[in-house]
Amino acid sequence: MSAYITCPGCGSRILATDPQCLNCGAALDEGRLAAAPGTKPPATPPEVDVPGLPYRTTPGARAWDPRSVGVGGGFLERLSRGWSFLGQAWGLLGQDGRLLIPSTLAMLSTFVVLGITVLILRQTGAWQGLMDKPKSPESETLFWAIGIPLSLLIYVITYFFQGMTVNLVADLLRGQRRPMSFGLRDSLKNFPALALLALASVVVGLLVGIIRGNRRNWLTAKAANAVQSAWYAVVLLTLPVIILEDKGVVAAFARAGQLHGRHLGDLLVAWFGVGLVNRVLAAVAMVVAVGVAFLLYGAMGAAALPLIIVILAMTMLLVSVLATYLSTAYYTCLYLWAEAAEEVQSSVPAPAPLAAVGW
Repeated sequence: MSAYITCPGCGSRILATDPQCLNCGAALDEGRLAAAPGTKPPATPPEVDVPGLPYRTTPGARAWDPRSVGVGGGFLERLSRGWSFLGQAWGLLGQDGRLLIPSTLAMLSTFVVLGITVLILRQTGAWQGLMDKPKSPESETLFWAIGIPLSLLIYVITYFFQGMTVNLVADLLRGQRRPMSFGLRDSLKNFPALALLALASVVVGLLVGIIRGNRRNWLTAKAANAVQSAWYAVVLLTLPVIILEDKGVVAAFARAGQLHGRHLGDLLVAWFGVGLVNRVLAAVAMVVAVGVAFLLYGAMGAAALPLIIVILAMTMLLVSVLATYLSTAYYTCLYLWAEAAEEVQSSVPAPAPLAAVGW
């Protein structure tokens, strides 16, 4: 869990991992904050406690109390809690549009990597061999030699920028609006863990391909999709632990299991709920985009085709960026809620009969 220290220069309370005090600029020296030259404590405390929160926030800031949504309950209670997480994700987006920047950068970086790869393959003459069906043994070898490292690179890019989103979302939920450089630094600090998580995703992708096999049928397709979806949920549960607790992949998997093991109902709501919201969002956006495309074509004819292509491409990009952000923000809320629930459970021992079934 996050650790906090008090700056002796101004009295504010900040994360122990911060390199300096965000209020007075004091630098970190051998694990302790030394007051910056010439700084004076402010007339009013720069930070105040928010009842129920396991962290502090600046006065007047919009901070979220994860304990306000309760723990346990039936299906409707869990559904209401999931709706609250989704509302927080949307609310933060209205509060700070920068939250979409990491997802946008991830998408654009992926396009650049894919574009460069295709360009190199075309220039070397290998593209045609990869497109041929059936592939020759040489083309099959080339496909795997290129595909595996390319998939790894794309996963690394995706998780790196998702880590930035986790950092920004967690800070805003705590009422702190810090520069994006903090999120960048956090992802860089945890880059080895993010890279290993990407490598694990490549392995899972290969497993999914084996399950599907060359001769697809309904059962194998469903099994492969289930494995793929379950792994994506595991990744989203693990990312906040890696970023906010600075843990390695193995320790993060264990920590995520420890945090969420008692809340399987909430995980199911997250799994199905977030996927449903993203699908509805994509469907609505595409319907609107197609409607606009028909109107443009009716008004301008074939001359509108380039504009229509741009509109459809931008719509798909926006939907993908929003879906990535919403999923990441939702699971960050889920992590903070599970952490707060754990604190309550550890401070108030449950009666023996209740401890057996969890709180």
